[in-house]
Amino acid sequence: MEFQAFPAKVLLFGEYTLLRSGASLTVPFGKFLGRWTEQAASEEHKKTFSQWADYIASAQNEGRLAGRYQLSAFRQMIQEGRLRFDSDIPQGYGLGSSGALTAAFYTSFSLSSPQTGSREMLHKPLHQLQKELATLESFFHGRSSGMDPLVSLLRKSIWRKPDKSMDVVPASHRKAQAELPPGFSLIDSGQKRRTGPLVKLFLKKCEEPAYAQAIDEGLIPATQQAIDATLRHDKAKLNRAMEAISRFQWEYMREMIPANLHARWQEGLHSSHFKMKLCGAGGGGFFLTYSAT
Repeated sequence: MEFQAFPAKVLLFGEYTLLRSGASLTVPFGKFLGRWTEQAASEEHKKTFSQWADYIASAQNEGRLAGRYQLSAFRQMIQEGRLRFDSDIPQGYGLGSSGALTAAFYTSFSLSSPQTGSREMLHKPLHQLQKELATLESFFHGRSSGMDPLVSLLRKSIWRKPDKSMDVVPASHRKAQAELPPGFSLIDSGQKRRTGPLVKLFLKKCEEPAYAQAIDEGLIPATQQAIDATLRHDKAKLNRAMEAISRFQWEYMREMIPANLHARWQEGLHSSHFKMKLCGAGGGGFFLTYSAT
């Protein structure tokens, strides 16, 4: 059985604003990959995969999954030591490790999956595919948007608009999957993060009208401007938008920035050379920097 590799993803723009109907831009990041191999999984992973199969079977019976899956074959390959997921995507770093796993499962074991990257798959309604993948991935997080496995599966950048419609970004905007768009790089905070508590904190803070207004009138417009500038290759506009995002996140979302990055973040705010922003939920994992030069 031949298995494909699936890339990590980077949420370039849209962290937290997605929760308030803002836009987002998520890109595949092929520097890190995950794929099935015909080798034995660890006992811990065998247990996890078995529980995942049970979850998928229940979701099918409850009508929460539209597709049908080869669960018997999946279980058999796991138990016979013929299936392991090999991945160098860091876990707890916001790069979509479970999204790549979900994309790999969908491709190999869905009875209705078109060939990855085929015209049929790319013309499949994105919201239907996203919903299916979200249900599959929810086993790992309790709740999933489906965006991570969608980007990994299609190996394409996805622009999610404020009206929740989605567009596949033309390939011309990404020269190489193993690289981020020009000017962007990742900084490792050196610590893992847990997304759930940070999202709860954000939603709690949004119960304060003044905070919610600041997000809606400050961060959401700056994020949209950054996405527009990225898609148009407008470095000057992107630099201004990045400065606005970085300054806003420092002022309103400092709990999401690890203490060991505070000095670096402030250096960027006082410099014309680079700016920093969250990469996903923050709190740990990777962070993004942008330099127009």
